[in-house]
Amino acid sequence: MVVSEGKDRADDYILEGVLPGDMVLTKDFLLAEKSVDREILTMNFEGKVFERKWLKKRIEERNLMEVLYNSGSVTRYRKKSRSEEKNREFDFSFSREIDKIILKGE
Repeated sequence: MVVSEGKDRADDYILEGVLPGDMVLTKDFLLAEKSVDREILTMNFEGKVFERKWLKKRIEERNLMEVLYNSGSVTRYRKKSRSEEKNREFDFSFSREIDKIILKGE
């Protein structure tokens, strides 16, 4: 899907289509915050289920790091590739959350 240009248009498009009982998978903290605020189950690709309090802290840290990056005080680091252990952790978390959704629907 291609969305119109504009800040957060892709996020808005995603959230417009989310229904109760759906799950949002993202690594974008701002999208996660909007999703969690709508009480949508939201998790990252590591299997972490986002919670409001945790997200607010990560967003504050991200904003601080952005200031430090832009000032040249800190350089960006390169992420390591995903390990099989991380894939298994995600698989377990994802399955657990899907099971919860299914059980709610019964």
